[in-house]
Amino acid sequence: MTTATLKERLVFSSPSTGDPVGLSYMQPRTMKDLEQRRTMMETWASVHHGFLGRAPDYMNTAIMAYASASNLIMIPQEKDFNTDIHDQLDRYMKSIDLNAKKSVQLARLAWEISVSSFGGRQSVYERFFFGNSTVVNNRLYAEYQDSRAKYADRVNRFLT
Repeated sequence: MTTATLKERLVFSSPSTGDPVGLSYMQPRTMKDLEQRRTMMETWASVHHGFLGRAPDYMNTAIMAYASASNLIMIPQEKDFNTDIHDQLDRYMKSIDLNAKKSVQLARLAWEISVSSFGGRQSVYERFFFGNSTVVNNRLYAEYQDSRAKYADRVNRFLT
C-alpha cells in the first residue's frame, strides 16, 4: 500500500487548523464519518496483519467514544418528537450534517449494532452514568486508600 493511500485512509484535515490529523481523533457525526473510521481500522489491521491486543490508536478512539457518548445514554423515541419537548430535541440532538430525527436514528442504529446484549448495555451504563471515568477512578482509589486497613482486616478474617 502506498504512502498516499495510507494517508488517504488514516488521516483527515483538522476542522480548526487544516493540519493533517489521525482519523482516530475524529468524532464521528455522520454515516460517512463512521465509514471512514471503519476503513481506518480495516487498514490498521491489514497493514499489521491483524491485531494481537489493542489497536495502535486505542486511546484516541476510546476518548472519541467518551466524547460521542452523551446521546447514547438518552436516545429519544420517535413519539418524543411529537410531544412538548420536540423543540429541545430539535435543538440539542441535531448534528452538523443531520437534523435531530436523523441524528437520533443514526445513534439508535449505532446502539443496536454495538450494544447487543445486557452485558454490553450494562458496560455502557456503568462507563457513563457516574460521569468522567478518570474522576470516578480517582475517587474510588482515594476512598480505598483511606479504608485499606479495614478491607485488609476483612480479608484476613475471611481467610482465617
